Amino acid sequence: MARGRGCLVLAASLLAGCASASLRIAALVTGHCDDDAHVCDERAWSSVAAHVFAPMASVAALDVFLCTSGTDAAWRAGVAAALAHNATLRRVDVYGAEPVGRDKYQQSQFYHRRDCYARGPGPGADWYAQLRPDFVYFAPLFRGGWPFDGDRAVYGRIFTAATTCGPWAALGGWRLTAAHLSTGWWDPCRATINVNARTPFGVLRVSVDDQVAVVAGAAAPSYFVAMVDEDRKAWFSSDVRHPVHRQVVPLDKSVAKGTPEGFYTWGLFRGKLDWRPLAVEGRLSRMVAGRACQTCSLSFPPETDAGLRSRACGCSMPRADAAAPLACARDGCAAVVNLTTGERLAKRRPRVWSRNDRNRPP
Repeated sequence: MARGRGCLVLAASLLAGCASASLRIAALVTGHCDDDAHVCDERAWSSVAAHVFAPMASVAALDVFLCTSGTDAAWRAGVAAALAHNATLRRVDVYGAEPVGRDKYQQSQFYHRRDCYARGPGPGADWYAQLRPDFVYFAPLFRGGWPFDGDRAVYGRIFTAATTCGPWAALGGWRLTAAHLSTGWWDPCRATINVNARTPFGVLRVSVDDQVAVVAGAAAPSYFVAMVDEDRKAWFSSDVRHPVHRQVVPLDKSVAKGTPEGFYTWGLFRGKLDWRPLAVEGRLSRMVAGRACQTCSLSFPPETDAGLRSRACGCSMPRADAAAPLACARDGCAAVVNLTTGERLAKRRPRVWSRNDRNRPP
């Protein structure tokens, strides 16, 4: 543990730059920790200190709110040490004395986030970061100055998407890389981004990942509170779409009883939040350790070492091609749409020969 503390002292010294008092950021770390599926270990807290808190504290006044269950003293002490001279750290209880029970649709996390926001920073910050305690970052969330903008913007990764050529080309493929995906980074155009290259028409159906997000201050009430406080039954008859890119709609058909990513996506679009792709080089802690990397669809012999499997799938570290632009269905779509505008290409009609045409074939 002494070695880990030494690393954090170094991180704290790197954080000692000039924070801009004109920009205020509130980072909310919410989630359950245990020794199985939600591992909040040294790699997690040292990486969030170095790759998230450090860049933020260098450009803004940063307040960190720790709203977790089962987080051990070492995790809290490690983050506090890294932030000692550059930000505030506050513990907020959103779980109470009740243990974390079964959650069929995995939606309790959104209620915990709402309570963390309400009992923690509340409104007033310029930007909010929604983070998990069991997440390992491999690279800074951003470099240089603050790169995010937009009054109602929410930045995050894609969980999965299904589309046709028209909307995919019109959005420029959102300029995605494997780092913009929370799963399927080992084979993005097969495992995560499904583009039907046989038709130019349709919509882009997307499920947005809920593990990491950067939220504009004006969007915070809709993001944290309205996400769970509104009556979702009334949404069934609503035309819920992305507020800017109207061809983008939720992938999940259920507004309340689907996947957690579907629940989250419906809430974002219903709240008219301008969701935008975010590149995050990171994985859940259990994946980095080689466990739960079974989500990787690459084939391995049963006796394959877990560490090798983790490296091949890009769990323990990002793959070498993680920053390369994705070109999903580029060749197929080029035959039916303009790849710049997404407009359908005019089809050549077969020539109809007249009886009197001299050039008529025999």
